[in-house]
Parts: sequence; structure tokens; C-alpha cells
Amino acid sequence: MIDLIAYIGSAFILVSFMLKDQIKLRILNSIGALIFIYYSVYKGDYPVIFINSSIVIINLIYIIKNTKWKKDTKNVIH
Repeated sequence: MIDLIAYIGSAFILVSFMLKDQIKLRILNSIGALIFIYYSVYKGDYPVIFINSSIVIINLIYIIKNTKWKKDTKNVIH
């Protein structure tokens, strides 16, 4: 049953790479990484926890920077 969680995480990551919108891609990718973190905590697989935590942090930074940039430029243009 616990392995099903890993397959669900894999599906989120796989589908994320099919998206063109970078924000949506990173959101789905982060969801998959969070699922893998949950799975890896259960399994005690610390390298996988580390890499997926890093991926979530990088994705969040990208999302925050790009949504803030889009809002700032939108105000300048209009």
C-alpha cells in the first residue's frame, strides 16, 4: 500500500513535465516531491527526503519570484 504513494508521486512529477506553463509545472512537480517526502519519511530514505525537499524549495522560490515579477510588470504596463 505504501508503494502506491510513490507511484502517485511519480505520476504527478511525470505529468508536470508535460505542461508548458512553468508555474503549473512547478506546482505539480512540488506536489509530487511532497508526496515523495512523505513516502521517504516512512521508508527512512534520507537522501530522497533531501533532494525532494530541495526541489520543493527551488520550485517555491521560482513561483514566488515569477508571480511577483509578473504582478510588478503588469502594474508598470497598465
